[in-house]
Amino acid sequence: MKKLLPVAATLVRRLGYLGLGSGILAGGLLTAPLVGLMYLVDKLAGLPFVPFALFDWIARVDPRSRRFLPCSTLTSPALRRGLHASRP
Repeated sequence: MKKLLPVAATLVRRLGYLGLGSGILAGGLLTAPLVGLMYLVDKLAGLPFVPFALFDWIARVDPRSRRFLPCSTLTSPALRRGLHASRP
Protein backbone atom coordinates (compact mmCIF):
# COMPACT_ATOMS: atom_id res chain seq x y z
CA MET A 1 0.00 0.00 0.00
CA LYS A 2 2.83 2.40 0.82
CA LYS A 3 4.37 1.85 -2.62
CA LEU A 4 1.13 2.83 -4.35
CA LEU A 5 0.77 6.17 -2.59
CA PRO A 6 3.74 7.88 -4.32
CA VAL A 7 2.58 6.54 -7.69
CA ALA A 8 -0.94 7.86 -7.09
CA ALA A 9 0.40 11.22 -5.94
CA THR A 10 2.55 11.52 -9.07
CA LEU A 11 -0.43 10.67 -11.27
CA VAL A 12 -2.62 13.27 -9.58
CA ARG A 13 0.09 15.91 -9.99
CA ARG A 14 0.48 15.13 -13.70
CA LEU A 15 -3.25 15.09 -14.34
CA GLY A 16 -3.62 18.38 -12.49
CA TYR A 17 -1.51 20.09 -15.13
CA LEU A 18 -3.87 19.13 -17.95
CA GLY A 19 -6.52 21.65 -16.98
CA LEU A 20 -10.20 22.13 -17.60
CA GLY A 21 -9.93 22.34 -21.39
CA SER A 22 -8.46 18.86 -21.60
CA GLY A 23 -11.27 17.51 -19.46
CA ILE A 24 -13.91 19.12 -21.67
CA LEU A 25 -12.21 17.78 -24.80
CA ALA A 26 -11.94 14.26 -23.37
CA GLY A 27 -15.57 14.30 -22.24
CA GLY A 28 -16.73 15.50 -25.62
CA LEU A 29 -14.72 12.91 -27.51
CA LEU A 30 -15.88 10.06 -25.28
CA THR A 31 -19.58 10.91 -25.00
CA ALA A 32 -20.71 10.10 -28.55
CA PRO A 33 -18.94 6.71 -28.81
CA LEU A 34 -20.18 5.66 -25.37
CA VAL A 35 -23.78 6.56 -26.19
CA GLY A 36 -23.44 4.67 -29.48
CA LEU A 37 -22.03 1.66 -27.66
CA MET A 38 -24.87 1.74 -25.11
CA TYR A 39 -27.38 1.90 -27.99
CA LEU A 40 -25.80 -1.14 -29.66
CA VAL A 41 -25.84 -3.08 -26.40
CA ASP A 42 -29.50 -2.13 -26.03
CA LYS A 43 -30.38 -3.41 -29.49
CA LEU A 44 -28.15 -6.49 -29.65
CA ALA A 45 -28.17 -7.79 -26.07
CA GLY A 46 -31.52 -6.44 -24.95
CA LEU A 47 -30.05 -4.59 -21.97
CA PRO A 48 -31.65 -1.27 -21.01
CA PHE A 49 -30.46 1.94 -22.70
CA VAL A 50 -28.61 3.61 -19.83
CA PRO A 51 -29.48 7.30 -20.50
CA PHE A 52 -33.19 6.48 -20.76
CA ALA A 53 -33.13 4.17 -17.74
CA LEU A 54 -31.37 6.86 -15.67
CA PHE A 55 -33.85 9.56 -16.70
CA ASP A 56 -36.77 7.21 -16.05
CA TRP A 57 -35.44 6.41 -12.57
CA ILE A 58 -34.96 10.11 -11.77
CA ALA A 59 -38.48 10.85 -13.00
CA ARG A 60 -39.94 8.19 -10.69
CA VAL A 61 -37.85 8.99 -7.61
CA ASP A 62 -37.46 12.78 -7.69
CA PRO A 63 -40.27 15.07 -6.56
CA ARG A 64 -42.18 16.90 -9.27
CA SER A 65 -41.01 20.34 -8.28
CA ARG A 66 -37.36 19.57 -8.97
CA ARG A 67 -38.03 17.54 -12.09
CA PHE A 68 -39.90 20.36 -13.84
CA LEU A 69 -37.76 23.24 -12.54
CA PRO A 70 -35.61 23.56 -15.71
CA CYS A 71 -38.71 23.61 -17.93
CA SER A 72 -40.45 26.25 -15.87
CA THR A 73 -37.27 28.32 -15.67
CA LEU A 74 -36.91 28.32 -19.44
CA THR A 75 -40.56 29.02 -20.23
CA SER A 76 -41.42 31.59 -17.56
CA PRO A 77 -39.86 34.61 -19.38
CA ALA A 78 -41.90 33.79 -22.49
CA LEU A 79 -45.07 33.43 -20.45
CA ARG A 80 -44.48 36.80 -18.79
CA ARG A 81 -44.26 38.41 -22.22
CA GLY A 82 -47.54 36.80 -23.26
CA LEU A 83 -46.03 34.23 -25.62
CA HIS A 84 -47.80 30.89 -25.36
CA ALA A 85 -46.85 27.79 -27.30
CA SER A 86 -50.41 26.46 -27.21
CA ARG A 87 -51.89 29.55 -28.85
CA PRO A 88 -51.51 30.32 -32.58
